[in-house]
Amino acid sequence: MNQRLIDAAILVAVAAGAITAITWRASPPSRSREHPPFDALDAVPRDAPFVATLDLGRLRDSPLGSVLAGSGRELWGLGSIEDVCGTDPTASMRSLALVLPPDLQIAGEARDDVGFAAGGDFDAEEIVRCASATLDRRGGRAVSTHLGSFIAVRDASGSSVGEVGVRDGGPVLFADGATLREMVDTADGRTPSAKKSATHTRLRKALGTDGALIATWKLAPDWLARLTGEPLARLSPLSRATAMALRIDLVPEVKIRAAIECGAAELCGEISTLVEWFREEHLAPSAADLGLDLSAQRFLITEAPSLVVIEHVIDQDEAEIAIVRALSRISRPSAPHRDPSETEQVKTPDEIIDPTEPRTVPQREVPP
Repeated sequence: MNQRLIDAAILVAVAAGAITAITWRASPPSRSREHPPFDALDAVPRDAPFVATLDLGRLRDSPLGSVLAGSGRELWGLGSIEDVCGTDPTASMRSLALVLPPDLQIAGEARDDVGFAAGGDFDAEEIVRCASATLDRRGGRAVSTHLGSFIAVRDASGSSVGEVGVRDGGPVLFADGATLREMVDTADGRTPSAKKSATHTRLRKALGTDGALIATWKLAPDWLARLTGEPLARLSPLSRATAMALRIDLVPEVKIRAAIECGAAELCGEISTLVEWFREEHLAPSAADLGLDLSAQRFLITEAPSLVVIEHVIDQDEAEIAIVRALSRISRPSAPHRDPSETEQVKTPDEIIDPTEPRTVPQREVPP
């Protein structure tokens, strides 16, 4: 995702919850509203190929929530949200949805048209005030307009990308202008949501709809070649898969369940074989570095009618150790750049060995 997208806005009620997952805090009691808190999935357009939803309540209530917790929610380069806004709007978040537009699957491109929708009991004035303060502190010029039932805030100076849209009771939306308007139309009921998508609905029902994290992906015919930038990827059996789904539960243990929709039994068999090879050659060695056991006895691959299902269970202690190790590697500073001229000694002509001069070569001992 383009860094300007992150800098643009207040990921205040949106992306901050996903990335700081993140910063666990007990949720305050909901304010009285004339309608119940909004489900973030209701703001996701039906034709979005990729949709991921995070149940923040389940995250906060899980043992891993405290492991993922930071010292407080912060805005990049500005300090804590409470210092900037006077309050923390993210505490009202109940659910978060990530939306990718239909034409996003292109290798090597940084895109701004990614959308976030946060469900929860939000106060529109509070969000608008916080978004405006954030943009002002970044040197932008915040302006607000009405967009359907929402108030939208954007940077009129053009130095930041993306807009925030909010209405009382939620949701809070964050996306570029075109994607935001599409999400507003969806949230206002003028266009159908992902809940009306046959593929997203089918995959969510196949894995269950009550997971902490659920992601579904409708795959285009050339999805793998476009994603990797490799034309030969079309030869992989995985390129013929039509959809994928992922579910993660956090209690009583961390359970990961994935499904690949393959249709024909023969193709499902080829994909199963490919997944097992990938587990053995790539996933297992990488996971071992984090203390995770992805042996064949724990990483289960089964074939159901038209689906390849992958399941893996991790106990809480194992998951906590892996997360701590992963976070430490992410936060570990990279080695400082060193100028070769500062470390390499350049020999003068007098120091160069004469190639005609006899040289003594050390003899290696040969073991008996």
